[in-house]
Amino acid sequence: MRSILQANRYRYTRRKWLASAILSAVMTALLGVVITQLFVRLAPQLPQSALDLLYANGYYNLGILRVSSLSDLNNLNWFEMLASSFRGGYLAMVLVIYIPVFIGGSFRSGAIQSALVRGHRRGKVLAAYAVTTAEIFAIVYFAHIASLSLFAAIIMRGSLLASPFWSCAFLILREFFAHGIFLAILLCSAFAFRRAMSTVVTLLFGIVGLPIFLNTIDVLAGGSGLLPKLWVVGFMQQLAGADVGNWAPGLIASLLTLGVFFLIAWILFISYQFDADK
Repeated sequence: MRSILQANRYRYTRRKWLASAILSAVMTALLGVVITQLFVRLAPQLPQSALDLLYANGYYNLGILRVSSLSDLNNLNWFEMLASSFRGGYLAMVLVIYIPVFIGGSFRSGAIQSALVRGHRRGKVLAAYAVTTAEIFAIVYFAHIASLSLFAAIIMRGSLLASPFWSCAFLILREFFAHGIFLAILLCSAFAFRRAMSTVVTLLFGIVGLPIFLNTIDVLAGGSGLLPKLWVVGFMQQLAGADVGNWAPGLIASLLTLGVFFLIAWILFISYQFDADK
């Protein structure tokens, strides 16, 4: 497996692929801070009737921001900036683009077929690519966090200093875990589809379509808020709050989803006939 890992590292470092992924993570961090700043400025200008609709359970739910009072918008701290970025799903969008493209490129270039020809079993190949994507994710994730913190400190200025360090640290760790589950689902999806189509399907359905659908069904069913959390994207957003509530259903549902995706990907991967097998 070591030879596969070395070949993968060569591919994502020497071809500037990793640099491009890091740059995208940095730019989405900047985009997140700018959008948050727009929310801060525009939210108080909404009519009171609209604000009343956004108020529930002691909080104003302003999309990516969740505050108990509108005056809190002028004093956002580091925790709230991190939380707004995770709720916005900016890093998830970067992963949705780059991970399936990397896996699809490995199929298209013959890298995976070459590994099989050299005698590596398909399970070992899949495990090697899981390790590679985990490496990429760790680098991109913390590049996103660091750049987000820097841009927020510049744009939002001194208000970021009043942040409980351990609350921020636990937020970063639990989102790392939730994004890791999401990453594994992306990996399985990419191995199942093998081409750029996996990016399109995951992006349109998994990130945009399914959360909207689940939120709509939840509202029609009475608005308990549980249904959207049963999809990994909703679970990631749930963990971005200061009070995450009962996160067990979301975790179980996300792991079950991962299991289903893995089973589908494994069946399709072991049954896929490469040119050398025909």
